[in-house]
Amino acid sequence: MVYDAAGRMTGEVYQNGNLNTFTYDVVGRMTSVQDRIGQTTNTYDANGRLTKQQLPGNRTLTMSYDAVGNRNVLQEPGGGRFTTSYDAINRPVTMINPNGRVMTIVYDAVGQQTKFTDSQSNLVVTQVFGATGLLNNAHRAKSATRVLASTYTYDSAGRKILIDEQGHEDKSSIRTTLVYDNVDRLTGRQIKGGIAGTYTYDSVGNMTMKQEGGLPVTMTYNLAGQIAAMQDGPKAVTLSFDDKGNMTTENRGGVVTQFVYDQDNKMTAIVHPDMTRTTYTYGADGLRRLTLTPSGAVTTVIYDGSDYLKEEK
Repeated sequence: MVYDAAGRMTGEVYQNGNLNTFTYDVVGRMTSVQDRIGQTTNTYDANGRLTKQQLPGNRTLTMSYDAVGNRNVLQEPGGGRFTTSYDAINRPVTMINPNGRVMTIVYDAVGQQTKFTDSQSNLVVTQVFGATGLLNNAHRAKSATRVLASTYTYDSAGRKILIDEQGHEDKSSIRTTLVYDNVDRLTGRQIKGGIAGTYTYDSVGNMTMKQEGGLPVTMTYNLAGQIAAMQDGPKAVTLSFDDKGNMTTENRGGVVTQFVYDQDNKMTAIVHPDMTRTTYTYGADGLRRLTLTPSGAVTTVIYDGSDYLKEEK
């Protein structure tokens, strides 16, 4: 790694020869990144807020902000606009995506979400919380006839012990009972008239067996606490890891899949059982930017900062 006099990273060289370079303006804001994908340039306003990001492949993101600095508009490559409005204490209350989908959020006095609506799915969710902040009731409706009402009961330690649901598509009511051990691990789950679940753990808290209506699934662990083998009825799975904890092989009854990583422990390839490959390429920010499948299809992933935004093929 190479740094300038101000201690900012200006260069990064990988073992495979790939080079990332970074430039900054006079106040220390990153203005450009050159990596294996291409060049990204950033433009800022007088308040230091990112207003434009020119991405590789001639793709552009633009941003604007309200009077108190909340970003209220994001325009994606292709012209689609995401808009967000905020309440008096800067919480998002209305979000509109490029397709016209409108989502709204209502909060109570302590900031818990009490109502959510989604115009695309016609979903309306209302939630009621108790004095301790635990969710007591939830009501999910997609129409007057498609309503799921859930009620939750807790023990004195705040653990959820009963879930009562009414309004499933078959009009049934379902009660789920949950049981814990003395260190708060789930050991039993009983659905009235249906599936029972049991769970056991080893001395360090790893789940070693779960049974949910069918044959038991057993798990064994390596010294790092990672699942090294799993038996699901007649199906055996073994996993191996490198010294950094990355899973490198998965063997499902003799069908082997391999996983390859770079020096930053980012997965760069999956070698499928037929020896074809899916490969992944990352930008200097560590985010996955390109996926190449065995068929030759390329997917470009676009982010809003570090948050996934969209894919283009």
